[in-house]
Amino acid sequence: MEDLNIEMNKSTGIFATSDNLDKNYDDKKSVKRNYNIDLLKIFACIAVIGLHVTQLNFELFTKLFHSLCGFAIPVFFFCSGYILCNRKFISYKYILNKIIRIVIIVFMWNFIIESMLFLTSLVNIGSYDFTITNFLSNITYKPFLQKGNTSQFWYMGAMILVYLFLPIFHKIASSQKKRWLYIWLLFFTISSIIEVLSLLFGHFIQKDIIQTFRLWTWLQYLTLGGAMTYIGPKINKIFSKKNHLIILAIYSILLIAYQYFIGSYMKTPFAEYYYDSFFEGIWIILLTSFVIRLKLNETFIKIIKILAPLTFGVYAIHKYAISLFIHFITVNSTIISLLCFIVTIVLSFLISFIISKIPLVKRLLRI
Repeated sequence: MEDLNIEMNKSTGIFATSDNLDKNYDDKKSVKRNYNIDLLKIFACIAVIGLHVTQLNFELFTKLFHSLCGFAIPVFFFCSGYILCNRKFISYKYILNKIIRIVIIVFMWNFIIESMLFLTSLVNIGSYDFTITNFLSNITYKPFLQKGNTSQFWYMGAMILVYLFLPIFHKIASSQKKRWLYIWLLFFTISSIIEVLSLLFGHFIQKDIIQTFRLWTWLQYLTLGGAMTYIGPKINKIFSKKNHLIILAIYSILLIAYQYFIGSYMKTPFAEYYYDSFFEGIWIILLTSFVIRLKLNETFIKIIKILAPLTFGVYAIHKYAISLFIHFITVNSTIISLLCFIVTIVLSFLISFIISKIPLVKRLLRI
Protein backbone atom coordinates (compact mmCIF):
# COMPACT_ATOMS: atom_id res chain seq x y z
CA MET A 1 0.00 0.00 0.00
CA GLU A 2 1.08 3.59 0.39
CA ASP A 3 4.60 4.07 1.69
CA LEU A 4 2.88 4.54 5.06
CA ASN A 5 4.39 7.98 5.17
CA ILE A 6 7.82 6.54 5.77
CA GLU A 7 10.20 9.14 4.47
CA MET A 8 12.50 8.36 1.60
CA ASN A 9 16.18 8.25 2.32
CA LYS A 10 17.50 10.24 -0.63
CA SER A 11 20.99 8.78 -0.53
CA THR A 12 19.92 5.15 -0.62
CA GLY A 13 16.48 5.29 -2.15
CA ILE A 14 15.08 3.06 0.58
CA PHE A 15 12.41 3.76 3.14
CA ALA A 16 13.66 5.54 6.24
CA THR A 17 11.44 5.64 9.30
CA SER A 18 11.08 7.57 12.50
CA ASP A 19 13.19 6.96 15.52
CA ASN A 20 13.02 3.64 17.28
CA LEU A 21 11.14 3.91 20.54
CA ASP A 22 11.95 2.02 23.77
CA LYS A 23 14.72 0.40 21.82
CA ASN A 24 11.82 0.69 19.49
CA TYR A 25 10.01 3.35 21.53
CA ASP A 26 12.70 5.71 22.97
CA ASP A 27 13.04 8.91 20.96
CA LYS A 28 16.50 9.30 19.44
CA LYS A 29 18.09 12.08 17.46
CA SER A 30 19.25 10.03 14.52
CA VAL A 31 16.70 8.78 12.01
CA LYS A 32 17.07 5.10 11.35
CA ARG A 33 14.99 2.58 9.54
CA ASN A 34 12.50 0.80 11.76
CA TYR A 35 12.26 -2.72 10.38
CA ASN A 36 9.44 -3.61 12.76
CA ILE A 37 7.20 -1.01 11.12
CA ASP A 38 8.31 -2.29 7.73
CA LEU A 39 7.34 -5.80 8.85
CA LEU A 40 3.90 -4.57 9.89
CA LYS A 41 3.54 -2.98 6.48
CA ILE A 42 4.40 -6.26 4.71
CA PHE A 43 1.91 -8.20 6.86
CA ALA A 44 -0.79 -5.62 6.10
CA CYS A 45 -0.04 -5.73 2.38
CA ILE A 46 -0.42 -9.52 2.28
CA ALA A 47 -3.60 -9.26 4.36
CA VAL A 48 -5.13 -6.84 1.82
CA ILE A 49 -4.71 -9.54 -0.80
CA GLY A 50 -6.38 -11.98 1.59
CA LEU A 51 -9.33 -9.61 2.04
CA HIS A 52 -9.97 -9.46 -1.69
CA VAL A 53 -9.31 -13.10 -2.55
CA THR A 54 -11.61 -14.43 0.18
CA GLN A 55 -14.51 -12.37 -1.20
CA LEU A 56 -14.47 -14.52 -4.36
CA ASN A 57 -15.86 -17.55 -2.53
CA PHE A 58 -17.30 -17.01 0.94
CA GLU A 59 -17.32 -20.36 2.73
CA LEU A 60 -16.75 -21.00 6.43
CA PHE A 61 -12.94 -21.06 6.15
CA THR A 62 -12.71 -18.08 3.80
CA LYS A 63 -15.07 -16.05 6.01
CA LEU A 64 -12.85 -16.74 9.03
CA PHE A 65 -9.71 -15.99 7.04
CA HIS A 66 -11.31 -12.78 5.78
CA SER A 67 -11.81 -11.68 9.39
CA LEU A 68 -8.20 -12.60 10.22
CA CYS A 69 -7.02 -10.34 7.39
CA GLY A 70 -9.14 -7.49 8.75
CA PHE A 71 -6.15 -5.86 10.45
CA ALA A 72 -4.74 -4.75 7.08
CA ILE A 73 -6.19 -1.26 6.58
CA PRO A 74 -6.10 -0.25 10.28
CA VAL A 75 -2.44 -1.28 10.43
CA PHE A 76 -1.59 0.77 7.33
CA PHE A 77 -3.06 3.88 8.98
CA PHE A 78 -1.33 2.96 12.24
CA CYS A 79 2.05 2.79 10.52
CA SER A 80 1.47 6.18 8.93
CA GLY A 81 0.62 7.62 12.33
CA TYR A 82 3.56 5.94 14.02
CA ILE A 83 5.90 7.68 11.59
CA LEU A 84 4.25 11.07 11.22
CA CYS A 85 2.97 11.67 14.74
CA ASN A 86 6.49 11.19 16.11
CA ARG A 87 8.08 13.77 13.84
CA LYS A 88 9.41 16.81 15.68
CA PHE A 89 7.51 19.18 13.41
CA ILE A 90 4.74 18.94 10.80
CA SER A 91 3.80 21.96 8.71
CA TYR A 92 1.06 22.39 6.17
CA LYS A 93 3.77 22.94 3.57
CA TYR A 94 5.12 19.47 4.35
CA ILE A 95 1.60 17.98 4.19
CA LEU A 96 0.85 19.80 0.92
CA ASN A 97 4.01 18.35 -0.64
CA LYS A 98 2.97 14.85 0.43
CA ILE A 99 -0.54 15.33 -0.97
CA ILE A 100 0.81 16.57 -4.30
CA ARG A 101 3.11 13.57 -4.51
CA ILE A 102 0.22 11.20 -3.78
CA VAL A 103 -1.93 12.80 -6.49
CA ILE A 104 0.86 12.60 -9.08
CA ILE A 105 1.80 8.97 -8.35
CA VAL A 106 -1.83 7.81 -8.24
CA PHE A 107 -2.51 9.63 -11.52
CA MET A 108 0.45 7.86 -13.13
CA TRP A 109 -0.75 4.45 -11.89
CA ASN A 110 -4.29 5.19 -13.06
CA PHE A 111 -3.11 6.25 -16.52
CA ILE A 112 -0.97 3.14 -16.97
CA ILE A 113 -3.63 0.74 -15.70
CA GLU A 114 -6.48 2.33 -17.67
CA SER A 115 -4.36 2.29 -20.82
CA MET A 116 -3.49 -1.37 -20.34
CA LEU A 117 -7.12 -2.31 -19.71
CA PHE A 118 -8.08 -0.51 -22.92
CA LEU A 119 -5.36 -2.27 -24.93
CA THR A 120 -6.27 -5.71 -23.57
CA SER A 121 -9.90 -5.11 -24.53
CA LEU A 122 -8.78 -4.60 -28.13
CA VAL A 123 -7.51 -8.19 -28.27
CA ASN A 124 -10.60 -9.54 -26.49
CA ILE A 125 -8.81 -10.32 -23.21
CA GLY A 126 -11.16 -8.04 -21.32
CA SER A 127 -13.88 -5.46 -21.83
CA TYR A 128 -13.47 -1.71 -21.52
CA ASP A 129 -16.09 0.96 -22.08
CA PHE A 130 -13.87 3.63 -23.61
CA THR A 131 -14.99 7.22 -23.87
CA ILE A 132 -12.83 10.27 -23.30
CA THR A 133 -15.01 11.33 -20.37
CA ASN A 134 -14.87 7.87 -18.79
CA PHE A 135 -11.11 7.59 -19.30
CA LEU A 136 -10.38 11.02 -17.81
CA SER A 137 -12.62 10.49 -14.79
CA ASN A 138 -11.05 7.08 -14.16
CA ILE A 139 -7.53 8.49 -14.05
CA THR A 140 -8.34 11.57 -11.97
CA TYR A 141 -11.01 11.70 -9.26
CA LYS A 142 -12.95 8.40 -9.38
CA PRO A 143 -10.27 6.20 -7.74
CA PHE A 144 -10.10 8.50 -4.71
CA LEU A 145 -13.88 8.04 -4.32
CA GLN A 146 -13.72 4.23 -4.48
CA LYS A 147 -15.00 4.12 -8.06
CA GLY A 148 -13.68 3.00 -11.42
CA ASN A 149 -11.12 0.36 -12.34
CA THR A 150 -8.59 1.49 -9.74
CA SER A 151 -11.01 1.85 -6.85
CA GLN A 152 -8.39 0.42 -4.47
CA PHE A 153 -6.86 3.90 -4.41
CA TRP A 154 -9.70 5.11 -2.17
CA TYR A 155 -7.11 4.61 0.56
CA MET A 156 -5.01 7.39 -0.91
CA GLY A 157 -8.03 9.68 -0.94
CA ALA A 158 -8.60 8.91 2.73
CA MET A 159 -4.92 9.55 3.49
CA ILE A 160 -5.09 12.96 1.83
CA LEU A 161 -8.03 13.91 4.04
CA VAL A 162 -6.53 12.70 7.32
CA TYR A 163 -3.25 14.41 6.45
CA LEU A 164 -5.10 17.73 6.67
CA PHE A 165 -5.76 17.14 10.38
CA LEU A 166 -2.20 16.16 11.26
CA PRO A 167 -0.59 19.61 11.70
CA ILE A 168 -3.37 20.57 14.14
CA PHE A 169 -3.13 17.37 16.18
CA HIS A 170 0.65 17.47 16.09
CA LYS A 171 0.69 21.01 17.45
CA ILE A 172 -1.59 19.93 20.31
CA ALA A 173 0.40 16.81 21.19
CA SER A 174 4.00 17.71 20.33
CA SER A 175 4.80 19.23 23.73
CA GLN A 176 3.52 16.15 25.60
CA LYS A 177 3.31 12.83 23.80
CA LYS A 178 0.68 11.51 26.21
CA ARG A 179 -1.75 13.88 24.52
CA TRP A 180 -1.74 11.54 21.51
CA LEU A 181 -3.41 9.05 23.84
CA TYR A 182 -6.23 11.49 24.56
CA ILE A 183 -6.70 12.32 20.88
CA TRP A 184 -6.78 8.62 20.02
CA LEU A 185 -9.28 7.95 22.84
CA LEU A 186 -11.60 10.56 21.34
CA PHE A 187 -11.80 8.81 17.99
CA PHE A 188 -11.75 5.36 19.59
CA THR A 189 -14.83 6.38 21.58
CA ILE A 190 -16.60 7.73 18.48
CA SER A 191 -15.92 4.49 16.62
CA SER A 192 -17.10 2.38 19.55
CA ILE A 193 -20.35 4.36 19.75
CA ILE A 194 -20.91 3.73 16.03
CA GLU A 195 -20.44 0.00 16.63
CA VAL A 196 -22.96 -0.02 19.50
CA LEU A 197 -25.52 1.94 17.47
CA SER A 198 -25.03 -0.43 14.53
CA LEU A 199 -25.75 -3.44 16.74
CA LEU A 200 -28.84 -1.76 18.21
CA PHE A 201 -30.21 -0.83 14.77
CA GLY A 202 -29.35 -4.21 13.25
CA HIS A 203 -27.27 -2.77 10.39
CA PHE A 204 -23.94 -1.00 10.01
CA ILE A 205 -24.79 2.69 10.04
CA GLN A 206 -21.55 3.60 8.22
CA LYS A 207 -22.49 1.35 5.30
CA ASP A 208 -23.77 4.20 3.11
CA ILE A 209 -20.56 6.22 3.56
CA ILE A 210 -17.74 5.27 1.20
CA GLN A 211 -14.51 4.30 2.94
CA THR A 212 -12.75 7.46 1.76
CA PHE A 213 -14.94 9.57 4.04
CA ARG A 214 -14.96 7.41 7.19
CA LEU A 215 -12.46 9.82 8.69
CA TRP A 216 -13.29 9.06 12.34
CA THR A 217 -12.11 5.48 11.71
CA TRP A 218 -8.87 6.37 9.97
CA LEU A 219 -8.06 9.11 12.46
CA GLN A 220 -8.51 6.56 15.23
CA TYR A 221 -5.80 4.30 13.83
CA LEU A 222 -3.58 7.14 12.64
CA THR A 223 -3.51 8.75 16.09
CA LEU A 224 -3.03 5.33 17.67
CA GLY A 225 0.38 5.42 15.98
CA GLY A 226 1.20 8.48 18.05
CA ALA A 227 -0.35 7.05 21.21
CA MET A 228 1.69 3.86 20.86
CA THR A 229 4.77 5.71 22.14
CA TYR A 230 2.90 5.84 25.46
CA ILE A 231 0.91 2.59 25.28
CA GLY A 232 3.70 0.35 24.00
CA PRO A 233 6.10 0.65 26.96
CA LYS A 234 3.17 0.10 29.37
CA ILE A 235 2.26 -3.16 27.64
CA ASN A 236 5.88 -4.26 27.65
CA LYS A 237 6.02 -3.81 31.42
CA ILE A 238 2.80 -5.72 32.02
CA PHE A 239 3.37 -8.68 29.68
CA SER A 240 6.43 -10.68 28.83
CA LYS A 241 6.91 -11.27 25.13
CA LYS A 242 5.70 -14.87 25.50
CA ASN A 243 2.55 -13.89 27.40
CA HIS A 244 1.93 -11.09 24.93
CA LEU A 245 1.95 -13.62 22.08
CA ILE A 246 -0.38 -16.00 23.93
CA ILE A 247 -2.85 -13.21 24.68
CA LEU A 248 -2.68 -11.99 21.08
CA ALA A 249 -3.34 -15.50 19.72
CA ILE A 250 -6.29 -16.18 22.06
CA TYR A 251 -7.77 -12.74 21.48
CA SER A 252 -7.46 -13.17 17.69
CA ILE A 253 -9.40 -16.44 17.80
CA LEU A 254 -12.13 -14.90 19.97
CA LEU A 255 -12.33 -11.84 17.73
CA ILE A 256 -12.70 -13.93 14.58
CA ALA A 257 -15.48 -15.93 16.23
CA TYR A 258 -17.20 -12.71 17.38
CA GLN A 259 -17.06 -11.20 13.89
CA TYR A 260 -18.37 -14.42 12.34
CA PHE A 261 -21.46 -14.43 14.55
CA ILE A 262 -22.02 -10.68 14.25
CA GLY A 263 -21.62 -11.03 10.48
CA SER A 264 -24.35 -13.66 10.46
CA TYR A 265 -26.60 -11.42 12.58
CA MET A 266 -25.94 -8.31 10.48
CA LYS A 267 -25.95 -10.32 7.25
CA THR A 268 -22.59 -9.03 6.04
CA PRO A 269 -19.16 -10.56 6.68
CA PHE A 270 -17.02 -7.79 5.22
CA ALA A 271 -14.09 -6.71 7.40
CA GLU A 272 -14.50 -3.01 6.62
CA TYR A 273 -17.54 -2.80 8.93
CA TYR A 274 -15.56 -3.98 11.95
CA TYR A 275 -12.85 -1.31 11.81
CA ASP A 276 -15.01 0.78 14.16
CA SER A 277 -15.35 -2.07 16.64
CA PHE A 278 -14.07 -1.59 20.18
CA PHE A 279 -12.70 -5.13 19.99
CA GLU A 280 -10.92 -4.47 16.69
CA GLY A 281 -9.22 -1.44 18.20
CA ILE A 282 -7.88 -3.51 21.10
CA TRP A 283 -6.75 -6.19 18.62
CA ILE A 284 -4.74 -3.64 16.61
CA ILE A 285 -3.08 -2.43 19.82
CA LEU A 286 -2.10 -5.97 20.80
CA LEU A 287 -0.88 -6.83 17.31
CA THR A 288 1.13 -3.71 16.56
CA SER A 289 2.71 -3.46 20.01
CA PHE A 290 3.77 -7.11 19.75
CA VAL A 291 5.40 -6.72 16.34
CA ILE A 292 7.12 -3.49 17.39
CA ARG A 293 8.76 -5.17 20.40
CA LEU A 294 10.18 -8.08 18.36
CA LYS A 295 13.94 -8.38 18.00
CA LEU A 296 14.56 -9.17 14.36
CA ASN A 297 17.60 -11.18 13.29
CA GLU A 298 19.75 -10.28 10.31
CA THR A 299 18.18 -12.86 8.01
CA PHE A 300 14.72 -11.47 8.68
CA ILE A 301 15.95 -7.93 8.17
CA LYS A 302 17.42 -8.85 4.77
CA ILE A 303 14.04 -10.19 3.67
CA ILE A 304 12.27 -7.09 4.98
CA LYS A 305 14.70 -4.85 3.08
CA ILE A 306 13.70 -6.57 -0.15
CA LEU A 307 9.95 -6.70 0.40
CA ALA A 308 9.09 -3.48 2.24
CA PRO A 309 9.82 -1.06 -0.66
CA LEU A 310 7.53 -3.15 -2.90
CA THR A 311 4.34 -2.90 -0.84
CA PHE A 312 2.77 0.08 -2.58
CA GLY A 313 3.31 -1.62 -5.93
CA VAL A 314 1.71 -4.80 -4.59
CA TYR A 315 -1.26 -2.80 -3.34
CA ALA A 316 -1.68 -1.18 -6.76
CA ILE A 317 -1.21 -4.39 -8.76
CA HIS A 318 -2.82 -7.19 -6.74
CA LYS A 319 -6.35 -6.50 -7.97
CA TYR A 320 -5.28 -7.26 -11.54
CA ALA A 321 -3.24 -10.29 -10.53
CA ILE A 322 -6.45 -11.68 -9.01
CA SER A 323 -8.36 -10.85 -12.20
CA LEU A 324 -5.73 -12.67 -14.26
CA PHE A 325 -6.04 -15.75 -12.05
CA ILE A 326 -9.83 -15.92 -12.20
CA HIS A 327 -9.71 -15.38 -15.98
CA PHE A 328 -8.21 -18.88 -16.23
CA ILE A 329 -9.39 -20.59 -13.04
CA THR A 330 -12.77 -20.30 -11.33
CA VAL A 331 -12.47 -19.81 -7.59
CA ASN A 332 -15.13 -22.18 -6.31
CA SER A 333 -13.51 -23.93 -3.34
CA THR A 334 -11.33 -23.26 -0.33
CA ILE A 335 -8.33 -24.94 -1.97
CA ILE A 336 -8.63 -22.79 -5.09
CA SER A 337 -9.04 -19.69 -2.90
CA LEU A 338 -5.77 -20.49 -1.12
CA LEU A 339 -4.08 -21.13 -4.46
CA CYS A 340 -5.33 -17.78 -5.76
CA PHE A 341 -4.07 -16.10 -2.58
CA ILE A 342 -0.58 -17.57 -2.93
CA VAL A 343 -0.31 -16.94 -6.68
CA THR A 344 -1.48 -13.34 -6.25
CA ILE A 345 1.10 -12.68 -3.53
CA VAL A 346 3.94 -14.11 -5.61
CA LEU A 347 2.88 -12.44 -8.85
CA SER A 348 2.26 -9.03 -7.26
CA PHE A 349 5.58 -8.95 -5.43
CA LEU A 350 7.40 -10.24 -8.52
CA ILE A 351 5.96 -7.54 -10.78
CA SER A 352 6.70 -4.87 -8.17
CA PHE A 353 10.26 -6.15 -7.86
CA ILE A 354 10.73 -5.92 -11.64
CA ILE A 355 9.35 -2.38 -11.60
CA SER A 356 11.78 -1.47 -8.81
CA LYS A 357 14.70 -2.37 -11.09
CA ILE A 358 13.61 -0.16 -13.98
CA PRO A 359 14.95 3.43 -13.93
CA LEU A 360 12.26 6.13 -13.81
CA VAL A 361 9.45 3.57 -13.65
CA LYS A 362 10.56 2.58 -10.14
CA ARG A 363 9.34 5.97 -8.96
CA LEU A 364 5.85 4.50 -9.14
CA LEU A 365 6.64 2.60 -5.96
CA ARG A 366 7.46 5.69 -3.93
CA ILE A 367 4.81 7.91 -2.37
